[in-house]
Amino acid sequence: MKYEIRVDGLLGKLRCLLSSRRYSCDEFGGLPDSPGVYLFRQKRTGKVIYAGRTGKTKKRTIKVRVREHFHHFKDIKKAYSQPTQKWLIETRRVKRGGFETISRAAINHLKEDYFVQCVPVKGPEERAVFERFTFAALKPPANLAKDYER
Repeated sequence: MKYEIRVDGLLGKLRCLLSSRRYSCDEFGGLPDSPGVYLFRQKRTGKVIYAGRTGKTKKRTIKVRVREHFHHFKDIKKAYSQPTQKWLIETRRVKRGGFETISRAAINHLKEDYFVQCVPVKGPEERAVFERFTFAALKPPANLAKDYER
């Protein structure tokens, strides 16, 4: 069965996502234990900086995936695997220094200045389509970074 895309359904789900509960970036316990799509938004302006989705396996829930963005890495290649940390470092929103300091600064910056919103989305095809629709509609800068590939 081919997945049917309905734009009106995607718009409704996007409205739901943008008006969903705001989770602080240290409130992982409250995030859903289900697959779906999530956003990182700036507290001050509400601007979306990153949109992501959970993976194909059942183990990858919104709670698990969001928590991964806050993993502290000791080398730059691994930190660059997390697009939110990479974007914060490359756009110099965190000060330069030893790499460990930069990684911790990026994590602290996320916790202080951003919040997470999410919406559960069941099927992997629907998650992928909705994530791409969210990219197109909101153009989050951390997703659009020139070296970031999906």
